[in-house]
Amino acid sequence: MDAHDVKSLLVDHERYWEYLRTDMERYKSLYESNFWDDRQDDPTAILIQTQDCYAYVESYLAGLYAKNPAIVLKEGLRGLGSPDKAAAVVNEFLARSRQQIEEASRMALIYPNAFFKIIPVGGEDVYDMLLPVAIPPWEVIIDRDASRHDRQRYIGHVYYCPLHMAKERFGNKKYNPISRERYFKYDNGRLPEEEEKMRDTQFDKYIKVVEMYDLVNDRLQFWTPNWADGKKFLSDDPVPFRDYSNRPVVPIIPFFFSSMPDQPMIGYSAVKRIYDQCYEKNVVRSFQAGAVRKASRQYLVRKGILD
Repeated sequence: MDAHDVKSLLVDHERYWEYLRTDMERYKSLYESNFWDDRQDDPTAILIQTQDCYAYVESYLAGLYAKNPAIVLKEGLRGLGSPDKAAAVVNEFLARSRQQIEEASRMALIYPNAFFKIIPVGGEDVYDMLLPVAIPPWEVIIDRDASRHDRQRYIGHVYYCPLHMAKERFGNKKYNPISRERYFKYDNGRLPEEEEKMRDTQFDKYIKVVEMYDLVNDRLQFWTPNWADGKKFLSDDPVPFRDYSNRPVVPIIPFFFSSMPDQPMIGYSAVKRIYDQCYEKNVVRSFQAGAVRKASRQYLVRKGILD
């Protein structure tokens, strides 16, 4: 895979999620109880919204994670290592990662799917060597034609890297830093990008990075459009993560609760199933609230007139 291929995949990925942006904003607003924020044309209107979506998602998660996620290990065929020690280490890591696992699951219910990434950061403590992070689906480039996750030809993670971290990791190159662009244009009725563009500090300078795992050619490539006009890779090395058969492993784990039968790598939002019902209930409740207040009028008449 060359730089042109990565750029083409990024363009296709962004076009795909730009098409879905309106739907993602509607699902997010419904879950966050901001259903009427972009529909409030009349400031005097009485608008009611139920919490059915929030209850639907959170009750699902409460049943799913009633206990900490854990594994059970038994001795392997070769009889190497200690299953008890390995299970203890893994279960402690899963317990510490519970919040991020739940966040990935929550996003996988609200949006079509989500991802869970394990980032090596180093450290003396074994539990500090890996950083678990929940990732929304619009940040991960996937092979949508694959029949299964482990049959993908490529997987990429798109993110904004702070300029100072980019210089530390990839060298002090002549970058063209940019402002971070948010996927959701509106956040609780405001424009976060407009507020951020007014700032001009060292903490507001980023480069857009694509961390691409080419599983056909066994390459881990870092690419950015903010250096060398996107014609070169920041780095290009073999995939450092391997399994027991020395095959490349991608530290990005998909979370799917539902997917399309004909395209398993395309998820289906659980919130989408109940959106129309919640929409109708909010409209009806708002109409009822307004009607009740209009019907409850008081009249002043002379005493004895209505007796």
